[in-house]
Amino acid sequence: MYEMEGVLSSLALARVALEVLRPKFFASNNINIDNLPKPQDQLLWREARHCAELLLVVDQLNQAQKSIRPLPSRVHPSQTPISPHPKHVLQQANMITCQVRRVASKPIAQSLSRCYASHASKIGDTKVSMSNLEKEKYINYQRIEDNLQVVRRRLNRPLTLSEKVLYGHLDNPQEADIRRGASYLKLRPDRVACQDATAQMALLQFMTAGLPEVAVPTTVHCDHLIEAQIGGVKDLARAVATNKEVYDFLASCSAKYGIGFWRPGSGIIHQIIFENYAFPGGLMIGTDSHTPKRRWLGHDRFIGVKLTGKISGWTSPKDVILKVAGILTVKGGTGAIVEYFGPGVESLSATGMGTICNMGC
Repeated sequence: MYEMEGVLSSLALARVALEVLRPKFFASNNINIDNLPKPQDQLLWREARHCAELLLVVDQLNQAQKSIRPLPSRVHPSQTPISPHPKHVLQQANMITCQVRRVASKPIAQSLSRCYASHASKIGDTKVSMSNLEKEKYINYQRIEDNLQVVRRRLNRPLTLSEKVLYGHLDNPQEADIRRGASYLKLRPDRVACQDATAQMALLQFMTAGLPEVAVPTTVHCDHLIEAQIGGVKDLARAVATNKEVYDFLASCSAKYGIGFWRPGSGIIHQIIFENYAFPGGLMIGTDSHTPKRRWLGHDRFIGVKLTGKISGWTSPKDVILKVAGILTVKGGTGAIVEYFGPGVESLSATGMGTICNMGC
């Protein structure tokens, strides 16, 4: 069964596909179909899911038979490399040159564990694209690490998560005044996000600066001028007609100054940021009241919320924030950063965490 050319060709082709798709979808060779994210590109999602299913089948076959005979190497004159230093080479008629490796027999469920990526992961000089839409712009994790080392030496105490994010973006960590609740921090943010109702004045003021383009990656999102009255299609059409002059201005300014433009109907700014631009340890300036779902600058105190147990039954993340809001009251979080920790966090999904932070700002 393993010696059949079709099986080996399919296995090798699946591995090639995973090599191409892994930077966007996968973190390792251990694939759990239920944990795969659903990206915007449905075609790539289907191909990735097919490849993952194929490798799971092969893994089960390998557990029954430990040895595998690689497909003999076949070279075709028209070879198309898929990377500067390819491990695999695609050829005509779906033929492939590769070294077929044995799939680990360790159960997939035991090989996966949840973890929270952060700048503490020692990425260092590794170049990481800021987003899939901005391949030429990179996250400066090395600067964050260097800043935190300086601040730790100065304060000589453990730092909260919010402090790590803020202090990691200090303009001059050696001389900055970092007294909690007393000093103003000079920070260098990673991104700026504007919604259509507030971006107009921001761009008008930017135009007077005479700069050729924005210095920090910036996006404009057209969502706040769309009023929900009848239904999505009719409301969108009415908003486009009513605010045509505004949208044309934002689109032309974005094109001129190198700003990402999300046209009306693309989605809500907070969700677009969450799905496309947010990254561990990042600092973003947003022109909207709900931007604090990714924490905020104007604070003088920290509030820690320890979550114990786990979410079960009909309980949802919204119930968590409703309980916290009942304790803190409506204005209880004003001027503060609320951090959630404890074993209960493990039962929250990424979107569930976003719900809690969005409602708790």
